[in-house]
Amino acid sequence: MSDVPAEDGYKNVLQTLGMVDDAEENLPFVQLGDVFFHSRECLLFAVVNASCDLQYVPNHIWRARNVKPRDARIRDRLDSILLVPGAFRIATHQPSSKLTTGLIQIDAEWLAIDWFPQQLISVPHGAIRNVFQERGYRHDCRLQMSRALELQQACFSHHSRVGLEVQPPLHRDVRIRLFANVGGALAEFGTEYNIGAIAFHSRQNRVVVLKYDALSHLRDAVAVMTSVAAAMSELQSCFFQLHKSPIVIPEKVVVTESVKTNVTALKILVGNSSNAISHFGISHGEPISRDKLNKKFSVVLAINEE
Repeated sequence: MSDVPAEDGYKNVLQTLGMVDDAEENLPFVQLGDVFFHSRECLLFAVVNASCDLQYVPNHIWRARNVKPRDARIRDRLDSILLVPGAFRIATHQPSSKLTTGLIQIDAEWLAIDWFPQQLISVPHGAIRNVFQERGYRHDCRLQMSRALELQQACFSHHSRVGLEVQPPLHRDVRIRLFANVGGALAEFGTEYNIGAIAFHSRQNRVVVLKYDALSHLRDAVAVMTSVAAAMSELQSCFFQLHKSPIVIPEKVVVTESVKTNVTALKILVGNSSNAISHFGISHGEPISRDKLNKKFSVVLAINEE
């Protein structure tokens, strides 16, 4: 890329981008829906500018008629041609995009097109001939006007929509209380340990992450419970999972001290899916035992707001 002073950036757009202006020739005529394509295996590009913006009178014509520049329909060579990329697809194959165009004839073959409106690009009008011709692209195909307008509106509605700033995941401290479930009877234990965690809210889900020292407290508290001490070897793998992955908090649950909640299976987030951990349950507020956890032993984690 050339070193061009910032104040000259606009005048030297082509130089800055390493493009070449075909200054010896008139600007090529392009219209909404014009397609630049090379072969079926290569990306193609369709013009999505408004048609009225692309109309112009060649310089040699208005000059020959002694028309003043302010009265002539002139197009600046640096004005952008907006292009949306796409890919040819055999009509019977599965689309790779939600935005598609039906059959279009290319070299006696009827193909569909999958468009990628998120990847809208622009090329200065004065350089578009060199940019595409040097790469073997052809400019001899145009979408039907109704399809071109549909493509244009889909692209512009995506890029011009009102998108507010997305807040980062909000977090807060939560407190974990432990309950032993022996024969269906729940009894709180491990009260001498301060077992804390951090809850994160995001658009996808809510998760609780155990603090590093809290995991050790949790393991120690469970170890001293006589009803579950014999199962510690089996629980070791569970603690390893808790250490490596966050706990999933079910959605649509109001977490308050005053609400009593049934016990559900404790789940951890592995990748994009949640997996239940045996011998552990989860509750919001004061837990109420459920038959599904009436095993010889189980531990219930009650998550409460700080």
